[in-house]
This record gives sequence, C-alpha cells and structure tokens, in this order.
Amino acid sequence: MLEEQEYELSVFSALTANEQSIRLHRLMETNVRQLKTALKDIIECPTIHPFVQSLALILLVEQEVSIEITVSKFNGTKIINPINLVLPNQLPQYREVKKIIENKLEQDPSTLEMVQYLMAKHAIVTYPFEWHQYEADDIAYSYIDFVQSMLGKVQEMNYEIIDFLQMLEKMTELHEV
Repeated sequence: MLEEQEYELSVFSALTANEQSIRLHRLMETNVRQLKTALKDIIECPTIHPFVQSLALILLVEQEVSIEITVSKFNGTKIINPINLVLPNQLPQYREVKKIIENKLEQDPSTLEMVQYLMAKHAIVTYPFEWHQYEADDIAYSYIDFVQSMLGKVQEMNYEIIDFLQMLEKMTELHEV
C-alpha cells in the first residue's frame, strides 16, 4: 500500500537525503502517476539534494509521465517534461564520453570499470544536465586522470574539471550528507 503523504514535500523534506533516496527506490515497481505532483515538488525544491531530485525525475522519465517541471541545479535552470527526456546514460554527451573512455582504456579493464562506475553515478547527480560547458574528450581524459590519481598514479590534470568531478563525487555520497 502506497503512503502518498510520505512523498508530500513537508514530510519528505524532513528525512535525510539517504532516507529520501530509499523512499524513491521503493517506487521503482509502482505506478507513480498518482504521485506526479509530489515528485514535481521534490524535483523543484531547492533544498532537496541534487541526487534525490534526479532519482525522482528518473522515476517520471521511466514511466513516461507528462508534467512540466522546472529543474535548477549547478547554476543552471531548465523547464523540462519527463516524457521528452531520455535516461542519464542515454544522453548524447554521456554516450560520447563513454565511447572515448572505452577506446582509451580497452587494455585496462579495471580502470575502465571504475571510470564507468563514477560516470554513471555522476550522470545521475547532474541529470537532466550533462557536464555543461566541458568538451567530451576533456571530460573523458579527466575521468581517467581522476581514477588514476585515486589509484596513486600522478600526472598532469585539468584541475578545473577534476574539481568538478570531485564535487560530483561528494554529492553522490548521500549517507554522509
């Protein structure tokens, strides 16, 4: 039985970001149409964690719910309708970056796996935006540098993009929010 009031903004926003994401995950097998207004409120609320906003949006996209939503995060705002969106891993820039990384790391499967994992997490937190102003190859090489630096390999890096990736990484660690 779906407790609709659990998703009302006043109740929902009192939870931790981790509890909010658990609540949204519970809806994955549910028809969310009856909750579309509550989910819209969650997505539009500036105090809700960007990762949680994205999880709510993904539910609406997966179920092709039509509702106009204003999404604001990372200094960007856009008006979207979930019915017109693709999932984060289907976005054009994501696919382009993924292809570059796969070509560059085909000889290094463990690094490739780590890079893909981070990319997928970060694509959720930035959704429906992508990596904004950055070029696909800059993003791809920065992800590779980022992972290699985590593995203790030091090299030249684009620190502007690395800082952005580190910020995204912090934002995906909900349990510490």
